[in-house]
Amino acid sequence: MSAMIVFTCPNTGHDVSAGILTDERSFASLPRRKMAVHCKQCGREHQWWIAEGKLGPLEDVRWPVPARIA
Repeated sequence: MSAMIVFTCPNTGHDVSAGILTDERSFASLPRRKMAVHCKQCGREHQWWIAEGKLGPLEDVRWPVPARIA
């Protein structure tokens, strides 16, 4: 089952979509790199290690989600 990678905004504590749709197996095999995501919760750009993310529901996704691998 597919899900969206989400991170927690350090300023608001809300989940932020990274704009990457994946499944559990693929998520576990992603490279150990940082990802920069524009946060729709606080308006800033945050960087997280991909492994810090979690898989979240698809219903809260708004496209497009600007993200880049750093």
